[in-house]
Amino acid sequence: TQVMRKTVIDGSNTSGFQRTVLVAHDGYVETSFGKVVVESVCLEEDSARVVSKEKEHAIYRLDRLGIPLIEIASAPSMINAEQVKECALKLGEILRACKVKRGIGTIRQDVNVSIRGHERVEIKGFQEPSMFVKTIDKEIERQLKDIESGRMKGDVRNALPNGESEFLRPMPGRARMYPETDLELLKIPLDRINRLKKNLPKLKSDIRDELRKIGLSEEMINLVLESHEILDEFRTLHEVYDRDANLVAKMITLWRLEIASKLKMKINEVNDKLPERMLERILELVKMKKIDASDVKNVMIDIAQGIGFEEAIKKEKVNDDELEHEIRAIINEKPGLRENAYMGLVMAKLKGKIDAKKAMEIINRVVEK
Repeated sequence: TQVMRKTVIDGSNTSGFQRTVLVAHDGYVETSFGKVVVESVCLEEDSARVVSKEKEHAIYRLDRLGIPLIEIASAPSMINAEQVKECALKLGEILRACKVKRGIGTIRQDVNVSIRGHERVEIKGFQEPSMFVKTIDKEIERQLKDIESGRMKGDVRNALPNGESEFLRPMPGRARMYPETDLELLKIPLDRINRLKKNLPKLKSDIRDELRKIGLSEEMINLVLESHEILDEFRTLHEVYDRDANLVAKMITLWRLEIASKLKMKINEVNDKLPERMLERILELVKMKKIDASDVKNVMIDIAQGIGFEEAIKKEKVNDDELEHEIRAIINEKPGLRENAYMGLVMAKLKGKIDAKKAMEIINRVVEK
């Protein structure tokens, strides 16, 4: 890796330069429009933030100055706005797989646009990929008007919320970067690179395919993939109980939220009452057939309400004969309903005391007669 200095004289770097470390070059990202060449991947120091700017002076905050960030620079190999958006989302997927810090402002994009006959224009200030196409299309329109007016010079512009842009500063020259003569080249051993290659994190698209293969529904996949923490918890609990992936996913996503709403608790309070280890104990009992899968949600509700674990897992069961007697009584009382409607009535009356699968079997048999 090569350590370099970039001259910065606008005040955003108090030293007058920014250190940049060239880590990699000549890579690519695959898109549906073709490969996008990645010219370089660098580690560089973040600059100071502008608080206010007037004609004669600017005020900067130094809280961000010097924080290391990764700069990924692509070559001018994207042909339209849709490809730019796709490439940005692909890079975002790679970064999320590496568990980078999330949130507005933590990932920032600059987009360079040029059409035939006009110098390159750099647009800064992007936050939302949804604005890529609109902003780039508007910049193309602006450059066409520039050419008609005889103005073809490039500059640096700031992206506005409506998709348009405003002048920020002149385009800097390319001769600002030079090797840092005080620091030697940093050599990364090949065996370390090979070791890292074997342990690369999986992309969300690959994880999605894996979750489908174990039977997780699309709704549950989306919920599980909301954060690395949820995904890690799902994987841990699925190792304990791998017979029903959707049950595990519901426990850590939907049911915790429903319990918080039902008991008027904050979600972090529910998580404290029902941590991963508690859910693991519940699933171990389901696996040993000491409690039924249909009891899990009610056990979680009881524990969240403060009932002790041993008390919460004691679920009185109705035997098959009693269950059929209750079902026949409900059907005789309200004839002509659909099977699912009867199931709802049975569950409401005997909640937590029956095997839902067995109840539906009896309902179907009795209704057919």
